[in-house]
Amino acid sequence: MLKRKIEMIICVSMVCSMTFTAVDSLNLNRVYAETSNTDTSVAGETQRFTTDNSQGSIVINNVKLKSKLAQAAGKGSDYTGDLTSADLASIKGSIDLSNLDIKDSDMDVMKYLTGVSSINLSNNTAITYNGFNKKYFDWTTPKNLNFSGCTGIKLFTMASYGMFAFSDCKNLTSIDLPERIQAIPIGCFTGCTGLTSVKIPASVLSIRKTAFQNCTSLKCVKVQGSTNTLEDDCFSGCTGLSILDMTGTKLISKDTTSIGCPSTTVLLYGQDGKLSPGEVSIGVGETKAVTSEIPSDKTITWGSSDTSVVTVSDKGEVTGVKPGTAYVYAKASDDTYGGLCSVTVTDNGKDKDKSMQITTDLAKGTTFKLGNDAKISINVKNNSTETQEASLILSLFNKDNNKFISSVSAHKNIAAGDSADLTGSMKLPTQGNYEIRAFVWNNLDDMRPISDVITIPINDTGK
Repeated sequence: MLKRKIEMIICVSMVCSMTFTAVDSLNLNRVYAETSNTDTSVAGETQRFTTDNSQGSIVINNVKLKSKLAQAAGKGSDYTGDLTSADLASIKGSIDLSNLDIKDSDMDVMKYLTGVSSINLSNNTAITYNGFNKKYFDWTTPKNLNFSGCTGIKLFTMASYGMFAFSDCKNLTSIDLPERIQAIPIGCFTGCTGLTSVKIPASVLSIRKTAFQNCTSLKCVKVQGSTNTLEDDCFSGCTGLSILDMTGTKLISKDTTSIGCPSTTVLLYGQDGKLSPGEVSIGVGETKAVTSEIPSDKTITWGSSDTSVVTVSDKGEVTGVKPGTAYVYAKASDDTYGGLCSVTVTDNGKDKDKSMQITTDLAKGTTFKLGNDAKISINVKNNSTETQEASLILSLFNKDNNKFISSVSAHKNIAAGDSADLTGSMKLPTQGNYEIRAFVWNNLDDMRPISDVITIPINDTGK
């Protein structure tokens, strides 16, 4: 089990046994405490609400959470018995735990979700900074975490809450940060080498020292308009960082001289150049035009974060080279404008992996209803003589502007001759014009298609 490391801040009301370790690698003159009492309560609570009993059952007193987990474990919505660690370990793929009134004291159950690749914790407003910590999760399976709408998590600019909260979580792959946080704390994600995506809310004023240090898989980071401080080395060692988008903020080049990102990173400043579309999907060899609202009297440079995936002309004509995802940018030479477009290149069904057979129970004409859970299951049969990978990715798109909103994924290794079920589920918005696109690839790195893209409309009358 990962060591718990929290800064000792308010200990008057907590009864525990602690071993003190001085830490001053960042010249902070701070002292940390490692708890040796695993039953210590958090956030001033006097008891845990998720515990193991002597029979191996997991006692979960949050009724909504227990019901959701029981359904995910195949027990049915009316199940009233206890769940075991084996029940929870049987849950695979993604799980939506949003809007369940989850508290810090409920977070212990997350460590039993050993096979889950994506956990949506959004809109659980009772979670505080204590629950925003790597120690509550099992990292056997790489995980996406969504804390959006968790407004009880308050991380202030000069406070120590959240420091090193997810440091060295190499299997943290993406995270949506909660609204209302004012800072991304010191070392919060340092050493998260598997982190490919982070959603930073508009409330963030400061990204503090070493916050993303050595996050080598980060490709593109968008800093929102309120951010006015990037502290030293906040992006040092991020060797894969292609683009740092600071458009819409007041940050200028002198504010980024010591943040530590590679010299090859494209830095976008100034006003938003409003590239349109902001998200585009094209096939290999296909070309589409991307436009900007950068004034015509500016000298504009167009570029691609990965020319092996997508190229762009000096007029914004985007061409797919090979399947994958990359970013196209436009920037004014005087740094007064910049813009960004995410480009997904597919092969339009060509050269699909014929060794994998895909079936689904989705009926022709299926639609999903706004506000409901969208759930898609597929069965993948491996007809080859070797173990093969398969991934199901459900992506939510705004149909009005083709903008990517969010996604969940499930992944399995399938032995030769075997088959496996992959399931993805996400909570849909209550209003708007959207559709679900389901991609079946070999994995999230190679993105080799196994089947054609499945598109399911979302409306007021679907299931």
